[in-house]
Amino acid sequence: MLEIIKWRENLVFFSLAISGALFSFTFSSQSSNPASPSPRLALYLVPPLSSVVGGLWMVNTWRINRIGHYVRDVIAIRLNAILNSDTRIGTAIEVFSWQTSSQRLLHKWRRRTFEWMVLLTVFVLSGIAAQLILLKGTSGSLVQRIIQLDFPVFYAVDWLLLVGIFLVLLNHLLKGRQQRDSRG
Repeated sequence: MLEIIKWRENLVFFSLAISGALFSFTFSSQSSNPASPSPRLALYLVPPLSSVVGGLWMVNTWRINRIGHYVRDVIAIRLNAILNSDTRIGTAIEVFSWQTSSQRLLHKWRRRTFEWMVLLTVFVLSGIAAQLILLKGTSGSLVQRIIQLDFPVFYAVDWLLLVGIFLVLLNHLLKGRQQRDSRG
């Protein structure tokens, strides 16, 4: 389980590295050949890559949550039943009681809120920044500016991906809020 958690956290750094490399390439590359593609085209890759890595992060989080639910809802109950049925143990011992303590759930909500802000920055705001930089240098109304881009359809698809990963992350945050409200 620790390896799954490590892998999940490495996805955040991986996304930061990809976005940073693409932004760095865009701002540092100077094309001497006017026929060569603009380095700004690399910015079209930031939203889909950050959305895909964000989706991988979310799948991994769901796996970790399922393992936690199994430990709490199956293993802990069975272990408690075994410990409570043993006549050598005079009092009932609740195994894994920390999983349901109100202090842990309050801490979990605070941690999840901070985590959500980091994830929003890494997986959504980096893509939005790339989208806004692509519009720089165009003029007219928003629709005219989008049409002036090299790949307006890809630009629109990038926005859909960003909205999608934002909604997935928002669902993750709200799900944690529902757990907090239902238990404490």
